[in-house]
Amino acid sequence: MIKFNQTFFLSIVAVLLLLNHGCGSKAKKESSTDSLANESILSKENNDEQNTPEDKLKKIEDQNKKYKELTFSIIAKDDTAVEKIASQLLTLNVSDVKTLNAIGLYHASRGRFALAEMILNKALKLNDKTEVIYSSLGWLQFQKGNKRDGIRFYKKSLEINPDYLTSLINLGSYFAETKDYGNARYLLETAYKKSPTNLSLLNNYAVTLMALGEQADDIFEAGLKLNSTGTANVDFLINYSIYLIRIKKNYVKGKEILNKINFIGAATDRKNVILNLEESIKR
Repeated sequence: MIKFNQTFFLSIVAVLLLLNHGCGSKAKKESSTDSLANESILSKENNDEQNTPEDKLKKIEDQNKKYKELTFSIIAKDDTAVEKIASQLLTLNVSDVKTLNAIGLYHASRGRFALAEMILNKALKLNDKTEVIYSSLGWLQFQKGNKRDGIRFYKKSLEINPDYLTSLINLGSYFAETKDYGNARYLLETAYKKSPTNLSLLNNYAVTLMALGEQADDIFEAGLKLNSTGTANVDFLINYSIYLIRIKKNYVKGKEILNKINFIGAATDRKNVILNLEESIKR
């Protein structure tokens, strides 16, 4: 039931932009961002030294406002607004790696991989010591099917910052998906300590522990308390019931979890797993 959490990276984009941290997002039209990349990025440097403290403060305030606007435009998938706001941000600071990273991932999420890679590489040239850009390139390579390069970029991201959450989760989840549980364990454990309320992370970490023959009770119970909804929650509950019934032989608790799954409703491709678990309890 482990799934490589490909959506996690994009789902936290908005938060990162609002926090002035700098991470990815969603896309525009090829021709419009070609102008962004080729004109705005290559314009002359800002003469920041000539600005007064008041000017610099206003610039920071303007940037923060624009970051929020960019975030909301990305969420709305408004290509025109994203281009306009990104252009304004790059006018304020032609070396704005955060904005370049966001629009690069915006294109990647729309399948415009070549353009996304060009923009992210431009951001990398501006700052090759940022874990965020390497992580973004890692995610992009996975979307392109280049898993070896994706792993390399994620590892580079973690060399710069061993606690970078996005790289920890995405690389750890990939290792779990490919049953490389030894490598998955450390990455997911580290991520869990930083983000104990991410259900997909809890699911992948718990299944990794199960596969290694380790106790996962605390992780499953922590996830249960989140009262999450949706497909991710059903998968988590199925894995918890497997753990309780197959490993712990706790049929009473296992039945409770199965009842919860049946109440919520599971997809057709999950039904056979549930039926087999219910049969195990009856034997």
